[in-house]
Amino acid sequence: MISNPIFLPLFAMILWTFAAAVYVLRIRTLSVKSGKVSFKYFKTYDSEVPPREIAQTNRHITNLFEVPVLFYAVCAVVLASNYESILILVLAWGFVASRVAHSIIHLGQNKILPRMITFFVGVLIVLGMWIELLIAHLNA
Repeated sequence: MISNPIFLPLFAMILWTFAAAVYVLRIRTLSVKSGKVSFKYFKTYDSEVPPREIAQTNRHITNLFEVPVLFYAVCAVVLASNYESILILVLAWGFVASRVAHSIIHLGQNKILPRMITFFVGVLIVLGMWIELLIAHLNA
């Protein structure tokens, strides 16, 4: 049984990624049905210029497999080592919140400065998680 509380924000982030993937699929399907892009575009992603919403959602799903990989890795180390820390837990939930905010901004009005800030906050949070884990390791 997994009793480490880090599992909850880890699972929340995974659910958020799946939700974003479903949203991307919906946008792609609607774009094909409306004739904004042909079905063949998705074979190589280079046969035509996609509409903005396709390019935007494609970029967003890519974002969800960049910095979050470092989040998943730190959570896996925390789980494997059975390390528990209130700071790690708060940072983990902060990371999930930053990614949700980033998604809302990126898939919504896509304002660059708020999007960039939320992305960078998430990067700093994951860095903080790794530093906390390193300090705990050095003090062990």
